[in-house]
Amino acid sequence: MASSPYSFFRGAARLMAFDLSHQEETGAQVVISGDAHINNFGLYASPERRLVFDLNDFDEAAPGPWEWDVKRLLTSAVLAAQENGLSKAVTNRIVRDAARVYRTNLKELSSLPALERLYISVDTAVLAANVWDEGVKKLKKVTSKALRRDSDRAIQHLMGPDADGNLRFLEQPPILTKVDDRVARELEFVFGEHRDSTTPDIAYLLSQCTVTDVAARVVGVGSVATRCYLVALSGPEGNGIVLQAKEATQSVITENAEPNVTTPPTLRPGMPAGERVTAHQRILQAVSDPFLGHMESPKSAFYVRQYRDAKGSFDTTQMDGEEFAEYAALCANLLSRAHAQSPMGHWIVGYLGGSDAFDRAMVKWANSYAKQSNEDFEVFREAIASGRIEATATVNG
Repeated sequence: MASSPYSFFRGAARLMAFDLSHQEETGAQVVISGDAHINNFGLYASPERRLVFDLNDFDEAAPGPWEWDVKRLLTSAVLAAQENGLSKAVTNRIVRDAARVYRTNLKELSSLPALERLYISVDTAVLAANVWDEGVKKLKKVTSKALRRDSDRAIQHLMGPDADGNLRFLEQPPILTKVDDRVARELEFVFGEHRDSTTPDIAYLLSQCTVTDVAARVVGVGSVATRCYLVALSGPEGNGIVLQAKEATQSVITENAEPNVTTPPTLRPGMPAGERVTAHQRILQAVSDPFLGHMESPKSAFYVRQYRDAKGSFDTTQMDGEEFAEYAALCANLLSRAHAQSPMGHWIVGYLGGSDAFDRAMVKWANSYAKQSNEDFEVFREAIASGRIEATATVNG
C-alpha cells in the first residue's frame, strides 16, 4: 500500500466505504462488488474452458448502494491514469466515457429479458473483435500466459517430492511456507464442507480426492492480514488439483451501509462470511469457477477456488491513453452487467436519465475523491516514516 497512491487506494476499500457512508446516497441498493477498482477485473476459465473477462474479486461483495461501486471504479481510473502520467484532459475523458458506458449499457441491459441478461458474458473472442490491432497483440500475449496457468503448472512450480516420494509444497519464504500439523488437520477436517457447497458433479469428483499437503501463502494488496492457504489434492489416478482457501471476514459494505427496503435479500442473518463471498460472486459474475465453494473452521470462514486456473490480467501501468480508455470502458460495461442482475437496476436507469449530467458529475466527483485519497496516502506514508505504523512487504494474489 505504501508504494504509490494507487496501491494505497486499492488497499483502502474500508476507508472509502466509511467515507461514502457519510455522503448522500440515492437510496437504491443492488448486489455490489464492494471493491470494483479497475484491477479487480481479469481473465479466468469458465466451466466450458472459455477464457472470460469479468469481475474477479469478491471479498467485500454484498448488497449495497450501487453508486459505491461506480465511484470506486471511476476514482481508481483517475488514480491509475495519474500513475501512468496521463494528462488531466485525457483522464477526464476516460472517466466521462466510462461513466457513459455504465449508464447506457445498464439501460440497454434493463430492456432485455432477465434470462438474456443472465447469460451475457465477455470472452476473449468478444474482446478480440472490439479492440484495435495493437490491442489484439497484447490480448494474445495475456491469453497465452493465462492458458499456461493451471494446476499442473502450479504443481511443477510449487511442489516437489519429499524423502518418501510424496509431493509436498516447497517453501518459498516469506511468500509460501509450511503450516503446522494442527492447521493442516483443521483444514482437512472441514474440507468436506467445501465439497458439499459445490455442485453435485464437482462434489462427486472431490469425494474421490484426498488432501496431500497444505501451505500458507501471503497475499495483498487489499488482503493484508487475512489468512490464505494452498491445498493440494490427489485424484484417483494420481492427478493433482491445487485449490486456494482464503479467509473471508465481514464485508466493509455491511459494516458501513444501512439496509433499506430496496436491499436485495441475498444476505441472510448469520450467513458465514465464506458463503457470503461465494453466493454474491455467483450473482455478479456471468460464469464462475466450478470449484468455487466455502467452508468454516471453528475460528474462521474461508472461500475456496482453483488456484490460478487460466487466470490473467492486463498491465494497466503499460497502457497509453487510448488503451486505458478502452479498458476502463470495458470494466464499466461489465459492472453494469453485474448490477443489472438486481431488480433495482431498472430504477437506476430512470434515475440516470438520458443526458450526460451523470457522466459529467462523476468526472468531478472522481477527481475530488482521488485528491482526498492522495492526501490520505501522504498521511499514511508519514505515519510509516514516524514509526506509528509498521509496513511489511506483500505480493498480489
